[in-house]
Amino acid sequence: MMQKLLVMKIAGELTMAACGSAPNPVSPDLSDPQTRAKNLEVWETFRAFYVAVSAALTDDKDWVPPVINLGPMVQQIVGAVKPLVPELLAAAGPLLTGNGPLAGFAALAMGALSKAGPALANLPKLPGNLPMPGAAPIKLPKLPGQ
Repeated sequence: MMQKLLVMKIAGELTMAACGSAPNPVSPDLSDPQTRAKNLEVWETFRAFYVAVSAALTDDKDWVPPVINLGPMVQQIVGAVKPLVPELLAAAGPLLTGNGPLAGFAALAMGALSKAGPALANLPKLPGNLPMPGAAPIKLPKLPGQ
């Protein structure tokens, strides 16, 4: 479902780029021949883009999936953020403690986590390898109380 919506969004964006926007104002009954012609053009363009994007997503031979190496990028982000962590924690401290604006929320969250801790520790473990979307479903263990 989500893939279909994504393909529709992409086809819609490509259609807007190719056709521009619909004539304004659009008559509700499409009695104007110019409006009908523009509507048909936009609809057929959208359908062509939808079919083309759908075919490209399923064709790994002619449309090779991109290989994105996230390792160096993640290392750069971590390297840039790591020196800021002490400053961020020092700045967040007064907000979350004492009379800070988020102190009540922090206390409520900590109380909820301390109560949930034992229950979370007893949850069953999930299977090691989860299947790809669309694959045969797996049987998950029952949660306590089910």
